[in-house]
Amino acid sequence: MIPGSTADFTGAHLNSLKHPLPADQAEAVFTTGKAAYLSAYAARMAPVIAAEKATWAPATGEPLLEPLQALFEPIMSASDEICDGIGYPVELVLGPETVVLDFPKRTVREPIPEERFRYSFEIAPELVRTVLRDNEPDWVNTIFLSTRFTARRVGGYNEYLYTFFKCLTDERIAYADGWFAEAHDDTASIILDGYEIQRRCPHLKADLSRFGVVEGNTLTCNLHGWQWNLDTGHCLTARGHELRCSRL
Repeated sequence: MIPGSTADFTGAHLNSLKHPLPADQAEAVFTTGKAAYLSAYAARMAPVIAAEKATWAPATGEPLLEPLQALFEPIMSASDEICDGIGYPVELVLGPETVVLDFPKRTVREPIPEERFRYSFEIAPELVRTVLRDNEPDWVNTIFLSTRFTARRVGGYNEYLYTFFKCLTDERIAYADGWFAEAHDDTASIILDGYEIQRRCPHLKADLSRFGVVEGNTLTCNLHGWQWNLDTGHCLTARGHELRCSRL
């Protein structure tokens, strides 16, 4: 189906299908005519994209450190669960300027010489200046879903980090931080290869009776690959996320 197509169904049975184009032209959109269709679509949308870009803030201007401090530091101070879940400083490369979101210390700062990062984002400064100008409360649905950025990470996906960027108001961060706090119910236990451990993974609540694998004194949750030391409960993948466990 394409925009303008209409279909009539009875249950799972297709009774009729009509397109706004002749059937052979509609089918060509997905087969032999795909390249031509995409080229024509790009040409049609070029003025729309140009008009949207014209509304962006300029790439150059005052340093971004202070406005990012004003935005992020109050959110950090109100979100202990999320900041502890992120657990590391995060690098933002914004054209010629680099800003560090130091989640363990709840500060936004300049980088330290030779500093290395577990998580890094490279974003065009005009995009950041635009969302700051517009008081955008959700960078995930603006900057990140636009795919106009480069991301690097060491280790697994961190749900807390992207949640932070979705919750850039007092109300949003309070709700999200409270949700994570309430989600940390580890009262149910299972026995796995000589250890009593909490049933739900501290990362994203996978059932460790299904996804947990013990090798020596290391537990791996095979849903996302996170690991824990069963002698200490310490997470080997990211800071925080302690596991309740004991040897039987």
